[in-house]
Amino acid sequence: IYNSVKAEDGSEHDIKLTLEVKNTCGMLSFSATMENRSSVRLNELQYPFLDYLSLNGDLKDDVLYLPNGLGRRIPDPHRHVGFCHSEYMGADYKNVKALFEYPAALSMPWMVMESGNRSLYMGCHSEVCRWATFTLYTEPREEAHSPYMCACISSYPVVNPGETVTYGDFTLAVCEGDWRKGADIYK
Repeated sequence: IYNSVKAEDGSEHDIKLTLEVKNTCGMLSFSATMENRSSVRLNELQYPFLDYLSLNGDLKDDVLYLPNGLGRRIPDPHRHVGFCHSEYMGADYKNVKALFEYPAALSMPWMVMESGNRSLYMGCHSEVCRWATFTLYTEPREEAHSPYMCACISSYPVVNPGETVTYGDFTLAVCEGDWRKGADIYK
């Protein structure tokens, strides 16, 4: 539970943020409740946020699978992120990033990162169709000597002053097997 949050510019706001993680059948389910007691509007939530050096082998051997059209396979997603970044940087981070949006480029709200004989699944299992952005971050270009990857789901709750909103049903699971095992979770 956080009793306040900081904006990109460093200003602190009276927004209570409660993050919850549940283990259900070997999968992690994430939810967030935002209670806006401030005079500003909360527009974006990045949660869950997974930061890793390696899933199950070298980053360059990973493969990202997305439900884009008939499906999209992106070998070496760490390298791919560097090619699709606009160089726009927010005030509070310097990472390089790639965005995959639902319901725009993605036909379903999930992604699977295959790494060796395991797959990492991230998905939104909400009963309500909400805009979500699956984001991959890598290290800043000047830190290329120490590669890592971050994966998160961004959602856009628009919590006005005086409102309380809960977003949930974000699911994360590690599966034995290829990307199909992860994609089966969404079915």
